[in-house]
Amino acid sequence: MLSRKLRFGWLDVLVLAVVFGLIGYVLHRAQSHFHYNWDWRLIPGYFARYDAEQGRWVLNLLGQGFLATVRLALWGGLLAALIGGTMGVCRVATLGRIADVLQARGELDEALRIRREDELPVYERLRSARDLLICRAYIGMNYLARGAAGDRQKALELLNWALRDAQRLQLPEARQIAEIIRQVQSPPDSLSSPDRQASDGG
Repeated sequence: MLSRKLRFGWLDVLVLAVVFGLIGYVLHRAQSHFHYNWDWRLIPGYFARYDAEQGRWVLNLLGQGFLATVRLALWGGLLAALIGGTMGVCRVATLGRIADVLQARGELDEALRIRREDELPVYERLRSARDLLICRAYIGMNYLARGAAGDRQKALELLNWALRDAQRLQLPEARQIAEIIRQVQSPPDSLSSPDRQASDGG
């Protein structure tokens, strides 16, 4: 791969000159107009002071401002986490609906990709047991609908996993998942009926 040669033109020189000029101007103004002589020994007194009337140490202006900043940061972080979590759940629910539509349209590979790569990892991070087992059951049914080599075994593993979790949590979905597993393990077409046996014997 050929390396791209860097070009340095007059416009770059102009931009650098403006930047350094601004930096020099700010430094000049700061040096010529701001004559501060800090006494750092006074700083701790702005955080806390001894109140003779109350007989104890109390927070001063900087201490109160610091606590207010920490309090705002904590509440802001909590609010951001709640909003972000809600938006994430809404996004996953929307992706689940999209996967349902794709599966109904026969686009099984794309539906399977969305469930495995987008939907399932979010439920794993949230540790939402019910949503997680339902998603695994849907992925299992997606494998059954696709019917590629090895899909039946993958589907049974996921369905049995979902069944164990549903039974442990005593969820009503356990009965539906168990029925799906029973139909997969004993499909009606493989069962020999009396009429079929009679026709075979004839």
